[in-house]
Amino acid sequence: MTGKLEAGSMAVNANQHKCMIDSVQVDFKRRTLTDDSQSVRLEPKAMEVLELLVLVSGEVVDRDQILTRIWGEGEASDESLSRSVSLIRTAFKKFHIENPIETIPRKGYRFSRKVKPISPLGSDGLPELEEDLDAAVLIAASGVVHYLGKDLSNSIKVLTEAVEKRPDFYSAWGLLAEAIMRAMIYWPSSDRLALLKDAVGAARKALEGNKTLSLPRLVLAQEKITYGDVCGAIDMVAEVLRDDPDNTEATYRLGFYFGLIGHTEKALGYLERAVVLDPLQGRNQMHVAIARTNMGDFEGAEAFAEESLRRQYFAAAEIHAVTAFAQGKFDTATERYTKNTELYQSMYAPLFDVKAYWQDMAQGMYSGCPDKRKQLMKRWCKLCDSLGWKHEGITSYVFLRIGAAEEFFKAFGNLNVPGPNLCLFFMWEPTEPLRNIRCHPDFRGFAERIGLTKAWDRFGPPDVWRETGLYSTN
Repeated sequence: MTGKLEAGSMAVNANQHKCMIDSVQVDFKRRTLTDDSQSVRLEPKAMEVLELLVLVSGEVVDRDQILTRIWGEGEASDESLSRSVSLIRTAFKKFHIENPIETIPRKGYRFSRKVKPISPLGSDGLPELEEDLDAAVLIAASGVVHYLGKDLSNSIKVLTEAVEKRPDFYSAWGLLAEAIMRAMIYWPSSDRLALLKDAVGAARKALEGNKTLSLPRLVLAQEKITYGDVCGAIDMVAEVLRDDPDNTEATYRLGFYFGLIGHTEKALGYLERAVVLDPLQGRNQMHVAIARTNMGDFEGAEAFAEESLRRQYFAAAEIHAVTAFAQGKFDTATERYTKNTELYQSMYAPLFDVKAYWQDMAQGMYSGCPDKRKQLMKRWCKLCDSLGWKHEGITSYVFLRIGAAEEFFKAFGNLNVPGPNLCLFFMWEPTEPLRNIRCHPDFRGFAERIGLTKAWDRFGPPDVWRETGLYSTN
């Protein structure tokens, strides 16, 4: 090996988990590359290769040395290394950084970009704003895009301080808007609309300085969805996608919005495209699983749900259980849901702190007996009420799962609020409880209140329209 892995030659400290490469923040621990508009996650071996090369940036590292260090004796293969290097190059290309790793014929590889360590660290693990504002904001961006409870809270704190220190930091305003929006979705709150107002305010501030930023426009689309303008939201996201055809977030959200109005086939196309753009984002995998379930492809849905769980997107526990329930495997559905609920703690840290009742909830939602579902759900809801533990998204989802239409319409309310509105995507699956909701006489009025009928007037009826014959665009 030409590049020595000794402390004197290292571009970053071997114990340092983050560095800057051009405008991209690399987090070796989380395996992410992030700038102020997107984040890409690398496979474990690819990130290990990148970390090894970055440690001795500018030096040539022998192929055999890389293979031995990363894969170990007897497990190494040239194909594996070549694939990892290709994945790294592809990831950086998304940030318009071409070929950061040079191939040195008959020798090995060299990382050719300038590497900047991120330091010093504050008490919360983030760089001190006074030392490196840009680096702090990029790390905050990583906490936003990966939906992590503690990190999202830190991100909001850092981004708020950043825009206070630099009011013209428009990309930070955009990230702050998205962070508040995700807090609105995932965290318990007595006033979600107040959070929405704060998110929209930050988004408008970002667009005052840069009208091309994608995240703040996507936040404004969420505002439109909330107040029933589904068509306006779809138009806004489509505009972002026209400006940037490979924007993963816009691709995902357009698929999600079409999923909400029951256009499952169209939704699936966008969601599968989002998986192609970012195959390591578990959220995208989960929504493909929901769409496939709605179309009756339970085997395909199960595979995507399991992949989402492997990506540590534990919200996929719901659709993983549903794929079993839809096939009449009620015990399996209960077991799957119960097994994964405690993992929510690592994803939604402030939310799911009542563990004692998950088993009851799972048995109620996924029982094959309608009477048992309702009986157990009443008990679960009573226990939650006695603790003062409420979350409209969970409550709506419970009533949706047991097919209690009137209770669902009441719990969901008259606004299409992000978070709880995931229920609308589940609405179109071919199971008995969900048919009970869709076939209820009050469903049309509910759909009108939250803006679905206007979307159907423009885009056509849901894919399951012929199932009931209850709906008309007239």
